[in-house]
Amino acid sequence: MQDFADHYMRIHRMATEAGTPSLQRAKHRQSKPQFTLNERKIFLRGCHRGFEIAQNSILSLLGRIEADATLNVSQKKYRSLLLRKLIDSMMFTVFRQELHSMRRLAIHSYLSAGAELPYLKCT
Repeated sequence: MQDFADHYMRIHRMATEAGTPSLQRAKHRQSKPQFTLNERKIFLRGCHRGFEIAQNSILSLLGRIEADATLNVSQKKYRSLLLRKLIDSMMFTVFRQELHSMRRLAIHSYLSAGAELPYLKCT
């Protein structure tokens, strides 16, 4: 469990904090109350890169969870749901207040059960 917790926290940090280090590398002055247009682009680029890395890491971790024979079904489901919450938080961050867009997403539990991981990796 500790190994999963370490992976989860690393992915969580990447998904939620990736924009800030990109600004620090760009030498953003924190005394200003608002971002300039260029700083905002740098920040958003860092956030999106963090989302990409987190999504790839989650997919890899889901594959390892499914292949782990030492875990029972309820442990696999619990870990998968934790990772799902992380994906949902990234999705809510991207869509912000656009609830009409969120409603258009088809999210059904039977889709994940029937989908093969190799198929998900190539889409």
